[in-house]
Amino acid sequence: MHYQSICHEFEAKWRDRWLAAGTYATPNPGEAGFDPSKPKYVVLDFFPFPSGAGLHVGHPVGYIATDVLARTRRLQGYNVLHAMGYDAFGLPAEQYALQTGTHPAKTTADNIAQIKKQLGLMGLALDPRREFSTTDPEYYHWTQWIFLKLYDSFYDPTVEWTGPDGVHNLGRARPLGELRSLLESGAWSLDADGKAAPVPASEGGAGPDEAAMTRALDAARLAQIAQEPVNWCPGLGTVLANEEVTKDGRSERGDFPVHRRPLKQVVLKITAYAERLLADLRHVEWPEGVVQMQRNWIGRSEGATIRFALRGRADTLSIYTTKPATLPGVRAIVIAPDHPLAPDASKLAATSGVDADEMVGAKTDLVALHPLTGEELSVWTGNFVLADYGDGAVMCVPAHDERDFAFARKYDLDARPVVVPPQAWLREHAPHLATLPDDALAAAYLEHCLGFNAAFTEENVPLLDASATLLRATPGQMLGEAHAAAIREVERVGAGTGQVHFRLRDWLFSRQRYWGEPFPLVHGEDGRVHALHESVLPVRLPDLVNFEPETNQPPESEPQPPLARASEWLHLNGVVLDDGRVLPVEAPVGTTVSQDGRDRPVRRFRRESNTMPNWAGSCWYYLRYADPANPAAAIGDQAQAYWGGREGEHAARGFVDMYVGGTEHAVLHLLYARFWHKFLYDIGEVSSCEPFKRLFNQGMITADAYKDDRGFYVDYHDVVVEQQGATRVARHKDTGAELEIVGGKMGKRYKNGIAPEEVFADFSVDAFRLHILYLGPLEAHKEWSSAGLVGMYRFLASFWELCVSSLPDATVDPASGKDIEAVVARTIVKVTDDIAGMRFNTAVAALIKAVAALKKFPAVPRAALMNLVHLLAPFAPHMAEELFERLGGTGAGIFSSAWPVPPDDIPEETVPLVVSFNGKKALVLESSEAFAGMSGEEIAQRLLEGNERLRHLAAGRAVRKAILVGDPPKMLNIVL
Repeated sequence: MHYQSICHEFEAKWRDRWLAAGTYATPNPGEAGFDPSKPKYVVLDFFPFPSGAGLHVGHPVGYIATDVLARTRRLQGYNVLHAMGYDAFGLPAEQYALQTGTHPAKTTADNIAQIKKQLGLMGLALDPRREFSTTDPEYYHWTQWIFLKLYDSFYDPTVEWTGPDGVHNLGRARPLGELRSLLESGAWSLDADGKAAPVPASEGGAGPDEAAMTRALDAARLAQIAQEPVNWCPGLGTVLANEEVTKDGRSERGDFPVHRRPLKQVVLKITAYAERLLADLRHVEWPEGVVQMQRNWIGRSEGATIRFALRGRADTLSIYTTKPATLPGVRAIVIAPDHPLAPDASKLAATSGVDADEMVGAKTDLVALHPLTGEELSVWTGNFVLADYGDGAVMCVPAHDERDFAFARKYDLDARPVVVPPQAWLREHAPHLATLPDDALAAAYLEHCLGFNAAFTEENVPLLDASATLLRATPGQMLGEAHAAAIREVERVGAGTGQVHFRLRDWLFSRQRYWGEPFPLVHGEDGRVHALHESVLPVRLPDLVNFEPETNQPPESEPQPPLARASEWLHLNGVVLDDGRVLPVEAPVGTTVSQDGRDRPVRRFRRESNTMPNWAGSCWYYLRYADPANPAAAIGDQAQAYWGGREGEHAARGFVDMYVGGTEHAVLHLLYARFWHKFLYDIGEVSSCEPFKRLFNQGMITADAYKDDRGFYVDYHDVVVEQQGATRVARHKDTGAELEIVGGKMGKRYKNGIAPEEVFADFSVDAFRLHILYLGPLEAHKEWSSAGLVGMYRFLASFWELCVSSLPDATVDPASGKDIEAVVARTIVKVTDDIAGMRFNTAVAALIKAVAALKKFPAVPRAALMNLVHLLAPFAPHMAEELFERLGGTGAGIFSSAWPVPPDDIPEETVPLVVSFNGKKALVLESSEAFAGMSGEEIAQRLLEGNERLRHLAAGRAVRKAILVGDPPKMLNIVL
């Protein structure tokens, strides 16, 4: 039978067989069938959101790529962990539910079912036993458990230790109770702000009183509730993380205005891990672009925090600067509009943001004192200063900062240079003073530098004598070299300290939405916050009929989380245990219950009504794949030790061996997951310092979309495209109206998202899989074209005919047999190397080339065909299984057999050499092997000496140059 008439039948047959036989159900350590002698390989895709109505043909690029890799590793003898789950909590899923008017529990279940059906049709080698959704209580039980661990831990930056993966670490999370001991013993003390600091107390032995101790412990928690400046988005009715806000100060989802304001929020102290998050990037094999994005987002800098006293007040203004040597040039202080000391925190709140179109400032009644000179400095609010960057205040140095220069000009501030720019710069930036001699021009700059047309920001210029004296710097020292002297001087006078600073901010972890993991926290009537006891996990999300948030409120409105309306769920009675945790009880308030050998009063508590963001569940899901049914731990010791442990003699520094997804989460999911993983590493739950050892970013599939004259997108099913000369013209099928062709992203919004099922019906699943990988390099953006599907369909039919026509084995000529073996051996090497290098398009090209070469022989031995079928199996698994069976394969199918290994001695491929004179073909040599290592001129000389035809064509003319093309050479162009 021909491939076209049977492919749909055997594709369905094999999918059913794989599922029934549990072909891809990889056992865990301790389970029947587990082979501990095999190496492990964990290959995963980014966690998909089931927030829409299924997949289009652009979605499966990465899924099919990881499937090829997983199947290959399985054939190569690995225990492979390849699974798929669903990141189903969060804003995207809730927004979709609101748009459709359906409860998110139903839309999520429906969307998961649709995506599962589509993934099943693609024949992906996923372990179905490891599938879960973040909305499963059995899963978010452990998300809440990890949160409680964060809540009950602090970070000690002084601990030096070596992890089980051999990585030396400085800093570690420790139980909060150990901080109490450090404070009580005097090993740690409280700083001026009442926070615990790892420095010896000035008067050893005496710890803080209980009230100060409680405040210090709460402030040290890695998860805590704190009053923080947040990104409040009334349009969405929720707070957003910095990473979810665009540069224009709008929400990434929905494009609503975002306002900065202080609110009480759950915060995760990701900043405690900033140094390690930066340093440990050396352990991963990631695209350099993603690594650089993380470096930039973490944003390490070295400088100083300088304290400015305020006239008539006990408060001080702390300012972090990377250029402390410009301190002599400070002429004012600018604070964020929502800085705690700003007289009117709401004055500029609506316009605050680094990228505001207009620079806005307002003078306050505050007066700061220069720490070295005692001069009075005016204090302003400015919309270009962010409250959560540095200390929410900046030194205004108009002479040497472009932003400060513009601010000083607008508000008529003065400026004081600390260096004199080179003459070339002075003349370039003051055309109106071009006729002045050098000395006069320099004097003019010192007198009024704001009269020049820019700030001078270079640092390789010597300090002015007065500035050097003030900083106690070396006379003539360069500005960029004087920062250390400036730090020493502010430390000497007690006005500041040198400091490493990070751009990274703490993670705002609260969302005022319904569809998310509830926090295992409660609020007492005395205002204290308590963690719930682990025994009551999971805290289940109540079923709300009205789950819509309060949206489109004024910027100054208070968030109203939907869970605050779940009155029955919201309140509970409980007792406080010795460790501060609350255990819910059924007894009424005012009574006592016996717990842990003590009578404890029953109190009334209110649950935290915010929910976690959707990033919570995706921070650690890859770990749960390794042990999805474990009721006693997020991941058991045996599963973690094998899947996340050691590889051969070297420690694995990444749990996931290959992680495939887009670049859109470079500073979101990837950064958050690294933070959670490092915390779990610190507390002994995982043995690798990084979650993802190797990362590969697949490109996007783009497609044409079509707009009518109103600017509305038209469904691609309703469009006919005609070729008129060199121009393509799109028209509406029914009306004939011409449509605008718009290239770009494929998706539901653009009505150009082609459902994979449509392609499967017209061609085959295997043809689709091959086509999606053959479009181009996996990392490149590629335009969808159904034309190539025809070619893949024909290739599979040709492969099928090659195998079927050679059964039973015909007599194969010995010489042909050697040539066939050479073709297959070279193909094994090429496909194996290309799969390992994620070069799937060239691997497919090698298979196409091999089939074309073998079809030239009258018959092909069964062994050669079997090797070729194995190479095809990761790409077109359905047809490979069918051919394996027909070729006499035994056992549990092709994926229980072994990947082919080429012989040690593989004959080099014979490459014909085309010889031309002045661009015209003269003759074709069967092989270029005889000329290996020779230059074009050397080959030309030998040919002219030994070939009568070429000598005749040359007619005595000399060779001017000879150009070789290809490696090995395929063409020699002789220019006479």
